[in-house]
Amino acid sequence: MKQASFRKRIGVGVGLSAISVLFQFLSFCVNNLLGHALGPGAFADYNLLNADFLLFSIAADFGTGALVLSFFAGRLHLPYIARTVFRMRFGLAAAAAAAMVLFEQLFRAGQGLAFPGALFALGLLCSPGTVEWFFLGTRDWRNLVRFKLVHAGTYLLGAAALATFGFSDLDAVCLTVACAPLPAFLFALRRLPRGKPVRRGSARRFLAVVLRAACPYALSAAASFAYLPAILWAVNLAWPGDEERAAFFASHKIVFLLQTFALQFLASEQIFSRRGLDPGAAGKLKRCAGYALLSLAGVLPLALLGSWTPRLLFFGLDWTPEMAAVSDQAMRVLPASIVLQFARLPALAQLLADRRIVLNALITAAGGLLNVGALVLAARTAPEWIPVAGLSGDLLATALTVGAHLRRRAADGPASPQMLS
Repeated sequence: MKQASFRKRIGVGVGLSAISVLFQFLSFCVNNLLGHALGPGAFADYNLLNADFLLFSIAADFGTGALVLSFFAGRLHLPYIARTVFRMRFGLAAAAAAAMVLFEQLFRAGQGLAFPGALFALGLLCSPGTVEWFFLGTRDWRNLVRFKLVHAGTYLLGAAALATFGFSDLDAVCLTVACAPLPAFLFALRRLPRGKPVRRGSARRFLAVVLRAACPYALSAAASFAYLPAILWAVNLAWPGDEERAAFFASHKIVFLLQTFALQFLASEQIFSRRGLDPGAAGKLKRCAGYALLSLAGVLPLALLGSWTPRLLFFGLDWTPEMAAVSDQAMRVLPASIVLQFARLPALAQLLADRRIVLNALITAAGGLLNVGALVLAARTAPEWIPVAGLSGDLLATALTVGAHLRRRAADGPASPQMLS
């Protein structure tokens, strides 16, 4: 099978990232508005709920996003495949939303966040990830752009409502953010191919096979995001003051949003990666190094500017010298995680294409455990090392993933999984 050129892979990744730039810009504007309207304390609570939402988004995905692009690329135009995958992902999203509501009642009620957290959970039902896979898998770039623009436009309208009516209540903010993806969700739903209904027995067997195949993906994704609760705990322990926590979360938000671009480039690699393809050791190193240098050029200015970037983007916060010091330290260290993630993108995509799911799960689990251990140690002994501790898992995962990729020889040839036969 002919391999796509590195330039084409980069081009698709740049294109996927470019259509997200507008939404990310709007997201920063809205977060800046929220930081000014809610104040440091409520803004920190909002970021806490947003972290809960991200964790349950992993549960809602359950690894099926990676599986769809790795196993079903080129077949999503078939009504049976597309509709069954959608029902599966929507069912997972509904289960994750119910679990998040229960979690907020059990663990956030003491902070008065149970109800706004439940409102936030509604966003899982119409999350863009529930339907975005269809446009990526079919390479329908035109409708993907429209889908992104609809989502961005609705988000802008929500921000305008917040600014016009002066919403400073956390409940109203969470409900507005949760409902923002709904029009884009309906836009994508109307474009799924329609076909004859399938028998329930066949659908259940199909779903069982897909979910069983997705389990290693889900475990891998959960392990890779294990640092989220750990870093929340570490930050709360190291900086009990609202101002310092808000400053760190502002810097972390910037780096986390940059990770969305890494995910877009990973999607590009998955679209073109096929089982058994082997560009050779030199080609593998060239691709990994190319991605690393590309990302380094992008994040180096952020590291050099330090706290000035979050102070500019989150100008709605009332910055103090203590907040600037915390943010400056985070911004000079955390962007290195983006370079590490980009460096392992080609290796990760090929591991997934080669169905080496268990190996990938073990690597990401090792990185996640190292992250948790390093963050706990830093929080208890040297809080100033928290940003560096957050890089430990990325460094280990990158070394192991690229090492496994370099040692891997080409498989016997492309093969379809049994579930697609």
